[in-house]
Amino acid sequence: MKRLLTILLGVLGLSLFLVSPVNATPTAHPLDGRIHGWQYGNISVEDHTSSNFLVYAQVNYTRNITGGQVPIYYINNSIRSCAYYASQGSPNCIKTYNGNYGATGWLGRTLTEDFRALTGEMVPITIVQFNSYYLEGNGPAATAHARNVTLCHEIGHAVGLWYHRPDTDYVNSCMVGNGNLANYTYTGFNSLDIQYLQNWY
Repeated sequence: MKRLLTILLGVLGLSLFLVSPVNATPTAHPLDGRIHGWQYGNISVEDHTSSNFLVYAQVNYTRNITGGQVPIYYINNSIRSCAYYASQGSPNCIKTYNGNYGATGWLGRTLTEDFRALTGEMVPITIVQFNSYYLEGNGPAATAHARNVTLCHEIGHAVGLWYHRPDTDYVNSCMVGNGNLANYTYTGFNSLDIQYLQNWY
C-alpha cells in the first residue's frame, strides 16, 4: 500500500496551487514522512535554484525548529551532490529546481521517484520544483514572501507534511492549503507540524 501511494504521489505531485485543483480537497491529516522512504541516514538537499530562492534558509529552519530531529542538510551542488552522499551511506535526497514552467496553476510542486544509487540499491529521491513564471514574473506571487511561503510548503511536503485545512486547528502554518494564494500567509510550521515531524524522525 505504501509503495502504491508513493507511486501515485510521484505521478500527481504535491503542489501549492494558485487555483484549487479539480477534485483535490486539502485534508487536515498529515502525510507520514516515511512515505518518501526516509528510514535512515541524513536527508541531503541538492539545490539547483537561483539566488532568489533561499533553500538553504528553509533547510536550516526545518532542521533547527525540530531540534535537529529532522536530519536535513543543504548541499551546494557546485561542491557536492546527492550521489556523493549516497556513496557515503546517506542516500536520502531532495533536489530543488526553479524554472519557467509556464501558466500551470501551481507555484511549486513536490514529486517523488526512485533512482539507483551508486550502491546499486533503489533509494528514494524527491524533486521539488518552483515555478518562476509566477514566483519571479510580474504577478502577485512574484514577491520574496510568496517564494518563502512556497519554499516552506514544498519542503514541508518533501519531509512528510500534508495539506492543512484553514478551518481546522492546523492554522498558522505554511501547510494550510485551500487554493487561494492570499491565504498562504505563514512562512513557518506550527506546533502540530513540529510535533509530527519530531515523532516521525
